Amino acid sequence: MAEAQSKALTISGLDCFYGEVQVLYGLDLVLNEGEVLCLFGR
Repeated sequence: MAEAQSKALTISGLDCFYGEVQVLYGLDLVLNEGEVLCLFGR
């Protein structure tokens, strides 16, 4: 069984806008210690 990792970041229900255009809809994300995340879009 894998060791439990400490959560470094938790996001729940994030909506994000670029000007008047919504670009993220209800994003849920958990990032554990030692993990790297890249979020990009068009």
